Amino acid sequence: MRTTLRAAIDYFAGIFALGCVLGTTRVLMIAPATGDWIAVATELAFMLPTSWIYCGWLIERFEVPATMHDRLLMSSAALCLLLTAEVVLGVTVFDRTVLQQLRSMVIGPGIVGLLGQLGFAAIPLGRRM
Repeated sequence: MRTTLRAAIDYFAGIFALGCVLGTTRVLMIAPATGDWIAVATELAFMLPTSWIYCGWLIERFEVPATMHDRLLMSSAALCLLLTAEVVLGVTVFDRTVLQQLRSMVIGPGIVGLLGQLGFAAIPLGRRM
């Protein structure tokens, strides 16, 4: 269980760091040229394949067992960390209330980002075999 949680933390941290870089690029460069919907979809086109590759590497590195329990633990822990970090970032960097941040995640292009985060969480389960 300890290695599974360590893999989840590394999975979250690596993809969150990538998301910060790509999110900045999306907001400053892509969205002004294409609009928010296309910008978010473009970001996801990079994030999800990278998540798939990185997750597979972490599963091998930490020897996460191919059991539903371990993969679900990795998935849910990484998603909880990601959603928490997303809310903290919205509150601290974008000066939103928690409610405003949560609302931004389910309205407009934010829903695409939330679906991408759910895809991120599903990857350890998809890499089960």
